[in-house]
Amino acid sequence: WDTVTVHVVDPDPPGSGRVWRPTQSRHLLMNTVSSQVTVYTDASVRIDGPLDEGPSLYEWAKALVSHTLEAAPQAGYDDGVLAEARRLGPDSYPTRALYGCYLTWAFQRVVAGAAAHVTGRTHPVRAVALHDDTPGGSTGEQTIVLEDGTRLTGLSAVVLAQGHVPAQLSDTERKLTEYAESSGLTYLAPANPADVDLSGIRPGETVLLRGLGLNFFDYMALFTQGRGGVYEEV
Repeated sequence: WDTVTVHVVDPDPPGSGRVWRPTQSRHLLMNTVSSQVTVYTDASVRIDGPLDEGPSLYEWAKALVSHTLEAAPQAGYDDGVLAEARRLGPDSYPTRALYGCYLTWAFQRVVAGAAAHVTGRTHPVRAVALHDDTPGGSTGEQTIVLEDGTRLTGLSAVVLAQGHVPAQLSDTERKLTEYAESSGLTYLAPANPADVDLSGIRPGETVLLRGLGLNFFDYMALFTQGRGGVYEEV
């Protein structure tokens, strides 16, 4: 092709997306240490395409605080981001908000470094439909319909990088919802804790958390440190 147009469709900011958005609570942590987090490839990665080396999250943070970060945003970062970047070690568990800043920076770096024949366009809206341009064909061009009515036509390739998507309630979860409603209780179905409104849970109320996955620790942090609590070693 003489020219290539890459459309990025996401109602949330490109790069971080919804899950890693920089505006979420800083009490929510990643489950991987900072030196092992990167969106870049190096000589250890075996791929068909070219390698694109870049900093890990830890290296990015150190470059940020030492004012050596390539293509640092002109608007800079707030005090919370800078403070975490300063204290971050290679074996620290960073906040998801900090990772979101890193992803946003990496996305902007990719766009800025694109070849002259490549144009990137972002669409801050949800895609609602995908159609084949040729009826009955699955190898020709396709069209994406956006929630605002925009149609992206003549697409040679479509990549569905959906990440975390909302799940339908299971039979058990529906029964729990109904029981809570009939008993004057609050039931929160499985979801990303960063997206859940916890204001209806008043101080001193008894809370039951089902399961011991990553969300358990997210809620523990939000119900304790997120409300001004502290942990002390005894």
